[in-house]
Amino acid sequence: MANISEFVTVNLVTGTAPLQAPSYSLPLVAAYLTPAEVAATGMNNRVASFTSLQGVLSSGLTANSAAYRAIAPFFSQSLCVPTVMLGRLANPPDLTIKVYPTGVAGRVFSLNVVGTNGIAKTVTFTSTTAVVADIVAGLLAAFNTQAPAGLVGTNGTTHLQVKASTAGLHFSVAPLALSASVVSCQQDHADPGLAADLAAIADENNSWYTLSLATAGKAELAVASAYALANKKLGFFSTQDGDILAATAGNVALTLAATANDRAGLVFGGAASAEQPAQALLGQVLPLQPGATWTKFKRPAGVTADMLSGTSVTNLKASNVHFINGNGVSFYESGKLASGEYFDNRRNLDWFKSDMEVELANAFLANPIIHYDDVGLTVMESCLTASAKRAESRGVIRPGWRVSVPTLASISAADLAARVLNDCKVVCSLSGAIGSVVVNATVTF
Repeated sequence: MANISEFVTVNLVTGTAPLQAPSYSLPLVAAYLTPAEVAATGMNNRVASFTSLQGVLSSGLTANSAAYRAIAPFFSQSLCVPTVMLGRLANPPDLTIKVYPTGVAGRVFSLNVVGTNGIAKTVTFTSTTAVVADIVAGLLAAFNTQAPAGLVGTNGTTHLQVKASTAGLHFSVAPLALSASVVSCQQDHADPGLAADLAAIADENNSWYTLSLATAGKAELAVASAYALANKKLGFFSTQDGDILAATAGNVALTLAATANDRAGLVFGGAASAEQPAQALLGQVLPLQPGATWTKFKRPAGVTADMLSGTSVTNLKASNVHFINGNGVSFYESGKLASGEYFDNRRNLDWFKSDMEVELANAFLANPIIHYDDVGLTVMESCLTASAKRAESRGVIRPGWRVSVPTLASISAADLAARVLNDCKVVCSLSGAIGSVVVNATVTF
């Protein structure tokens, strides 16, 4: 029998696989795992990936863990992200929620408190005086007898302060709807060392794009927002800081706005410590590709609309904070990051920049050499054109864009010698979105 190799020869050439653009739909939730949770999950590393809530439970985490509570909103939407990454924090946040009552006599102050064990109880107190210190004392007495076990309340004179008996355990406190106008809450614990933890998480796995937190202390949000800005991530954080509603100096929204951070945004919710509205909103947006959606007009599952006054709405808008106003059609308003830039513009620009980089890089990898001549310049132009076409098809940029590369004759001898191609240009306009409409109707009889 003849050997096939005598008349058939196949030469295989192995090449480098094309580079893939990073995902701009991959969220990471940073949460602390207790020593018991680390032992149960075996998660000694810093990053884990989950594709369902059942997967979170199967890992050894319970529904009462900070990680589960922070991840759950992503997988609770009708269209879910395929994967959520968990970044394990090694430094435990000493979660502290401060409850600020308004001085009103004859009012019922009701709080929904979910303990570290997952048990939810209502703490109720009826004021007999308008003196805030007396109301705080009454709330504390009610808290000590009605709240779930494992929580510690203390009298802060102007507020009731609530902590877990052990740092690192998660709980939530929020006013019930009928008390929302006379009670506000805010998380106000110290930064436990978040910057070091985020650096360690990224050092192990840096493929994620959005960053959210299981807890939302003012100091934590400042650190996480600065990290997102410095590392080209997109931070999106829940907050229940009631001072935002009154534009009180030092509130977390004003602090972030002062930094002009275009990579961090806030989502307000009176029950944010329980509902994690930032993750819920991301859960609706991230399943769709860049260019296909934005954060305004969304109505995610599992989020309670706040009954907001006109002044509160004005202050939230002025601070570029996402919110749902229950006094009317309930959907998220704002759509902006702390700097005033729109969430979708930031995400779309990040994707477009990455797409051009990958397209050009793959051209270099696919060709043994790209000569510095008219043919090589055409290759570079073709790469930018292909990327711009994709951006237009996705709705990232409007039609009418232009791509240009310099002519060979216009390139300096220094650039030719250095093998650097400068002055390639893409001129385009972002598609944006219609966020409001004004109609002038003329009616005749």
